[in-house]
Amino acid sequence: MLWIILQTARRAPGRFLLASIAVAFPVALLAATSLFIDSSVGSMTDTALRPVQVEMRALATALDIDMTMTVDALRSVPGVERVERFAAANVVVSAPGAPTKLTARLFAVDPAYLTQYPWVRAHGALGEAGRPAALLNGAIATSPGFANATSVTLDLAGDTAPLGLTLSVAGQVDVRDTTTWFAIPAGDVQGDIAVVPRSILIDYPTFERDVLPALLATGRATSVTNPGLAELPSATLEAHVAIDHHAFPSDYRNGIAWYQW
Repeated sequence: MLWIILQTARRAPGRFLLASIAVAFPVALLAATSLFIDSSVGSMTDTALRPVQVEMRALATALDIDMTMTVDALRSVPGVERVERFAAANVVVSAPGAPTKLTARLFAVDPAYLTQYPWVRAHGALGEAGRPAALLNGAIATSPGFANATSVTLDLAGDTAPLGLTLSVAGQVDVRDTTTWFAIPAGDVQGDIAVVPRSILIDYPTFERDVLPALLATGRATSVTNPGLAELPSATLEAHVAIDHHAFPSDYRNGIAWYQW
């Protein structure tokens, strides 16, 4: 066999080269495919084993729904372990001395939310109604004019009357791992993650007192019922629900019947 290979390489080098390529190409393709599959399986396993951030999201279909009453009603449901209020809206942020205003996504939660969901990394304390304060993410905090700002002013995004809500800056918040906050809540692309570089976090009582009435005054409606929703709603009210895992049946066959019931 070795003699034949040597004779072929000496007398017909072109044929030998072509045969070598014909053998090497499928081998290389098979090796590359195997490495890709191995890498994909590893990444999918990591994603599958990652804890679910929010087990259930209860979305308000209108901005005039009383979320405090809704949350209290959900907390009384058997099997519900915890319910937290959540709100979001598109805003414009400005600061004294800043050369430009910045568009951003405003999030509002109760202070207890930060202790229940550690993937929201807050470096500073949220204020309370009467002592409003805000936490800025890095994209805002490092923008020109915002690095040393002690206060920021919020206005609603779009062609609306000025909100003029001034909040003291209490620190920063890292929302890079809060994928649930940036997940499109409804529509054909439900679950897709929207890219919103700038974010600001305030306490829910301040949102309910100062921001929500302004949203209602504009007549703006939440778009979570729109089946064609392809981006984050301009404003949304939610209740984030944690389920007591002991409420689930241990037998999957009974579990199917339980879900159907």
